[in-house]
Amino acid sequence: MEKSLLIAGFLSLLSACIYFQKINELSDEYQLKIIIKYQEWQQKYNKRYLNQNEQMYRFSIYQQNIIKIENFNSQNNSYKQKINKFGDLTDQEFYTKYLTLQMPQRLQNIPRNEESFVVQNAIDWVEKGKVPAIKDQGDCGSCWAFSAVGALEINTHIQFNEITDLSEQDLVDCAGPYGNAGCDGGWMESALDYIIDKGIAETNIYPYTGQDGICKTVIRRFKRVIGYVDLEGCQNISDALQQQSISVGVDATNWRFYSSGVFSDCKKYLNHGVVLVGINKNGIWKIRNSWGQDWGEQGYINLASGDTCGVCLTGSYAILQ
Repeated sequence: MEKSLLIAGFLSLLSACIYFQKINELSDEYQLKIIIKYQEWQQKYNKRYLNQNEQMYRFSIYQQNIIKIENFNSQNNSYKQKINKFGDLTDQEFYTKYLTLQMPQRLQNIPRNEESFVVQNAIDWVEKGKVPAIKDQGDCGSCWAFSAVGALEINTHIQFNEITDLSEQDLVDCAGPYGNAGCDGGWMESALDYIIDKGIAETNIYPYTGQDGICKTVIRRFKRVIGYVDLEGCQNISDALQQQSISVGVDATNWRFYSSGVFSDCKKYLNHGVVLVGINKNGIWKIRNSWGQDWGEQGYINLASGDTCGVCLTGSYAILQ
């Protein structure tokens, strides 16, 4: 009786006849489970909607995503999924908002090389203490800025033993003339072109807002970048990784609900910028993402060996002085 009252009350709040028809097909126990999960999820991620119609719509999407994740995890896959802050988005909304990498025309027809490669040595820059805490790009399509800045922060620590916290917002607001589009996407090397010319501010001087803004006149103290190196192919990228982290483009189309394990469920349409921070003796790549610590393995994802998700198609790292 208590379960039925809770379900009825929630459905009344949603005022959703169409939704009622969908959820009524499930058992009372399962309905209650999803409703409780949804309420906890809303509170955890501070989700607020404009009206009851929006609430109804988002809950319906959440429910569909929960069911898909549970079905996926019941199968024998190499990785697991979990619900996260993206739980109320459709696939298309997720793609449009977060997968905004803008490849230069010269790179759009790069060859898809499947040659085998040899791992020199296992390397994990996280375990070596050179990687700062995971950041969160929020609702801004600024992965390109987080990839460029993340690699700079890591490599500055590796090469000079200096800890820096550089401003992604500086790139979002100011690197447009170099071929970037702020929260609508960009490219890591285009970000480095800006930094070579202008330098980049620290976060405490130019804080992250997660939205497009007007370029500010501030002191940009970080001027170590004098150029960069382009990489392609798994062998070249894995060799370079022995000395520093690397900005790479990947196909993150199916990454949304990844939680743990070794991921290989992807093609090679590069739509997301990340930082390559490790590889093990079996060639499994370790990737630092920018979707917060709650996503994946505390902000990281493991990719299967080889050119998985296009990780070997194109990479770069800055030359520092």
